Amino acid sequence: MGGRGAKIAIGSAGGSRKVEQLEIIKKHNPMTDDYHTGIRSMNDILTAEEAFKTQLDSDENMVYPDFTMEDAEKALKTGKIKIYSSHNIEQGTFVSTSRMMAEDYAGGGTVHEREVSINDVAWINADEGQYAQVKPKKKRK
Repeated sequence: MGGRGAKIAIGSAGGSRKVEQLEIIKKHNPMTDDYHTGIRSMNDILTAEEAFKTQLDSDENMVYPDFTMEDAEKALKTGKIKIYSSHNIEQGTFVSTSRMMAEDYAGGGTVHEREVSINDVAWINADEGQYAQVKPKKKRK
């Protein structure tokens, strides 16, 4: 169900980061169908601010109760967030803000966790995204 994210133009909030994150995702874990939730284009990528704002502006809670609006506000304030996955957390891996969601996907297997910058996730919504850490460019001498 692509296209869930807001359409953006290069230079808008996170625009160049989104371009680089899309490249990482296409290289490491591209979507090969059009019916699962995932990132296929820049239109599917949200910044943490964009993803969490939709939840913070509504009276709804996150899908899983172990990541709350207060957690989202704290992440936006500190710039850090704990993410979980049923797979090793590497470039392109699907991650969640909810340990419960990762446990559901793991089916009794191992749940991996890592604290990262909120900018290291290409967010699909407030509950999930794909890990895509954009490395800083090396400065030329």
